[in-house]
Amino acid sequence: MTQSNARPVIRRLLSNPNLRARYLAHVRTICDEWLDWKALGPVFEDYRAMAADDVLSDPHNLASFGEFFDSDVSESAGGGPFGAPPGMKRFVDARREYLLKHPELAKPRPAIVSVEGASAPQAGKPVEVVVQVGQEVPAEAVLLYYAVGRGAPFLSIAMKADPAQPSVKSGTRRYTAAIPAAPAGADVYYYVEARAARSIGTTTFSPARTEMGALHYRVDAKGR
Repeated sequence: MTQSNARPVIRRLLSNPNLRARYLAHVRTICDEWLDWKALGPVFEDYRAMAADDVLSDPHNLASFGEFFDSDVSESAGGGPFGAPPGMKRFVDARREYLLKHPELAKPRPAIVSVEGASAPQAGKPVEVVVQVGQEVPAEAVLLYYAVGRGAPFLSIAMKADPAQPSVKSGTRRYTAAIPAAPAGADVYYYVEARAARSIGTTTFSPARTEMGALHYRVDAKGR
């Protein structure tokens, strides 16, 4: 397979501007939340402690216990055709620095300032969601995604810019949309996307983890 035909599925997906922007937004979230030794270091320590006794008693180790114990800061023993891998901390720090400086991740993107929904949703009534989007990087489109029930597929609604903009915060634009009515006791999950112009090619989510960290409400019984 030639280089131009390598990884055909991901190449076709990333050729779609909206999917590409979505993918890059998730890469930024990974960098912000997890690709940081302050977050990964404690996880590394837990796994190292869990494996320590087995490593110490293994008679077929390719490295010493000291090398295993220092694997967060030292070059790993062994290796392969590409040489010895770096210590885990150096790898994480270098990867984070590389990604944060990557031109695709450094592009300007809209800022979602706030997302507000009903405090006590009632059965049989739609729920209005109000979003404030910063205007430093204007949004070409703002979308509301929602799902009724955990694990249900998310549907999207185009949010409308409010021409009157009552109670709008300085430097932002107000968008609204309504999540359709749901039955009493239903769990509804939702999040928002603000897309920049296609010429910029970026998008922003709130919450940043989208489906995995969606906002949530449970519908009250009608009349409560």
